Amino acid sequence: MFLVIAIILCMLAGLGLLMFDPYIAGLFAFAVIAGCLFKIMDLLSDIHKALVQEKPGRIKQVYEDYLKEKDDRSVK
Repeated sequence: MFLVIAIILCMLAGLGLLMFDPYIAGLFAFAVIAGCLFKIMDLLSDIHKALVQEKPGRIKQVYEDYLKEKDDRSVK
């Protein structure tokens, strides 16, 4: 149902753009396309964050081992 409503709204927007001066219509069309691209990039960023999860336990352990080894070297 949402898809049908979106298609109808896009058709009406397209018809509305045909009534404007080509320069203004092109500006509106560019704004719509740029807005869609930025929204897609935001959604892809959210998906990436959800899929790639860090393992803080392992990272913290390696960092602590590094600091311990560094302190051992400086003492000797």
